[in-house]
Amino acid sequence: LNCEGGVVAVAGRGDVDEIPIRTSEQLDNVVAALYQRDPQVAKYKTVVIDGVSTMADRILQEWIRRNTARHTKKGKGNIEADRTQDDVQRDDYGKALVQLRRIFGWYRDLPMHVICTALAKSVYPPNVTDTRAANPVEIRPLMTDSAGNSIMGMFDHVWYYDQVPGDATQRYLITKRAGIYRAKTRGVYFPTALGGEQGYVMNPSLPAIGGSRPSRTAS
Repeated sequence: LNCEGGVVAVAGRGDVDEIPIRTSEQLDNVVAALYQRDPQVAKYKTVVIDGVSTMADRILQEWIRRNTARHTKKGKGNIEADRTQDDVQRDDYGKALVQLRRIFGWYRDLPMHVICTALAKSVYPPNVTDTRAANPVEIRPLMTDSAGNSIMGMFDHVWYYDQVPGDATQRYLITKRAGIYRAKTRGVYFPTALGGEQGYVMNPSLPAIGGSRPSRTAS
C-alpha cells in the first residue's frame, strides 16, 4: 500500500503488487476487502503499508479540512469562522488519533503478515535551539508523540533499520530498546532469535529473519 510514492526499489521485482493510497478511505476499503477475502486480494499473505508517517499526516490534514469547512459554515460572528486550513487545533489531533488507531488496529489484526514502515524522528532536549550541533535524546517513528506511542504499542515488533555510518554496503536492524533508539521485540523466542542480548542484526533480510527463528514460534 503505497502512501509515499517510493516504490522504485521494488518496482522491477515482478512479484510485488502496489496500490496507491492517498486517503484514509482507500485504506479502509483495502482492509475491508482483505477481511472479506475478496477474490482480488485473497492470494496475498503479506501487506506492507509504506509509510505510516505519511498516512498519519494525511489523516490529520483530512480532519483539519473537515473541521475548517464545518466551522466556516457557522458564519460570521463566530470566532472559529475565520479558521483556515493552516490552523491546527486540539480537536483535529484527537479525532485523527482515534481514526489512526482504528485503521491500524484493523490492519494489525488481519490473519496475515502486516509490515508498516515509518520515517525516523530525532527528539532533542526542549532547550535546544540549533539541532545541528546537538545530539538527539531519542529516535522514534516520525509522528506526533501520541500517535507514535499508540502505533508502537499496537505492534509486537518495532525495529530501527539503517546503514552503517561510512559504509553504504552494510546495514543493521535494531530489535530492542538500545540507548536513544525506541525499539522492541515481543515474544518468548523472537528476542533471542532476532539479535539476542545485543539487540541488533547485521545485513538483515526478511527471508533471513524468518528462517532464523525456531519453528515453534511460527505464526
